[in-house]
Amino acid sequence: MALSQGHKYDEAVQIATNSLHATLQQQSLLLALKEILGYLLVISVIIAVVSRFIPFHKTIRVTFLRTGDDMV
Repeated sequence: MALSQGHKYDEAVQIATNSLHATLQQQSLLLALKEILGYLLVISVIIAVVSRFIPFHKTIRVTFLRTGDDMV
């Protein structure tokens, strides 16, 4: 395509190589993002499942005092 636009052969090869490199870099970035988001999704699902089975009402103990006990 660069040859048809009037560039010399060496310039056309350089343009094609740069274009291929840019495309490969973009695809590798998208693949890395996809992999990171996949790991993040799996970890969040595991945390959600584990936290579902932790009884919240038993983890936090609050002692309730009767009305007259804490007054002097």
